[in-house]
Amino acid sequence: MAQRRIDAANRLTERLAGLRVAVAGGGATLEALRPALADHNYRLVAAATGYAGDGILYPLEPDLIAAFRRLADGPYTQGPQCTAKGAIARALVALGCAHVEFFLVGIRLRQLEPA
Repeated sequence: MAQRRIDAANRLTERLAGLRVAVAGGGATLEALRPALADHNYRLVAAATGYAGDGILYPLEPDLIAAFRRLADGPYTQGPQCTAKGAIARALVALGCAHVEFFLVGIRLRQLEPA
C-alpha cells in the first residue's frame, strides 16, 4: 500500500515536471494544458490552470469551465480545500470570463470536508 502511494506521488511529480517543461518550451502550450485540465488529479488541474491564467490563454476558457464542473460535481477528495476550483476561478477572472452561469454555480458551491 505504501509503495503504491510512493509510485503515484512519483508519477504525479513527473507529470507536473513534464507540464512545466512543455509550458516553458512555449509552442505546444494548448496541447500540453488541455489534457492536464481534463485530468482527475486536482494538483495537475491546478497547475495547468495557473499556466492558463498567467498566459492569458483565452482558447482554454471552455476547458477551464468543464474542469470546474467536473471537480464541483465530485466528492471533496477530488479537490480538497478547493485548490483546483479556486485556481480555475482566478484564471477565469484573469481571462475576463463573462460566463454568468459558471460564477453563479461557484458562488453557491459548498464543499464540506472532515475536520
